[in-house]
Amino acid sequence: MIVELHAPEHVSRILEMPPVDGVARGLRNPSLEHHLIFDNTEPVGFVLLARVAPWLYEIRHMVAKHEARGIGSFALRWALERIFDEHGAHRAYLEVHAGNVRARSLYERFGFVYEGAWREGARNPITGGYEDLCIYGLLETEYREMRRGRP
Repeated sequence: MIVELHAPEHVSRILEMPPVDGVARGLRNPSLEHHLIFDNTEPVGFVLLARVAPWLYEIRHMVAKHEARGIGSFALRWALERIFDEHGAHRAYLEVHAGNVRARSLYERFGFVYEGAWREGARNPITGGYEDLCIYGLLETEYREMRRGRP
């Protein structure tokens, strides 16, 4: 299911489809949390959280099967609750392709702060060209403040 969620065009133009054996290895890694999102019985999204340190989490991967249906908002809200409310982390961060304007807008709506870029830090799976990765971070205090305003 995780691999199949990478097939839609809006996903595959940015992210490479992960190999099945790579997903299987990741599922055995205790510092990674793989979470599928379902709409009834249909898998519609995926979130991969990485515990870098007890106080630090990376939202390493977030995929929505359909665009503009609220799946990303639901997944991000859930991931942040997991990171800050359940794990008690101090900070969360993520990287996103500079050209992924929809995702960057979502992260900013949820209070993430742009912190810089990895210049040509990613390779486009279709063109083979290099693209910048934008780094975003969110502190627990910012998360709590955002929750008061509830995006």
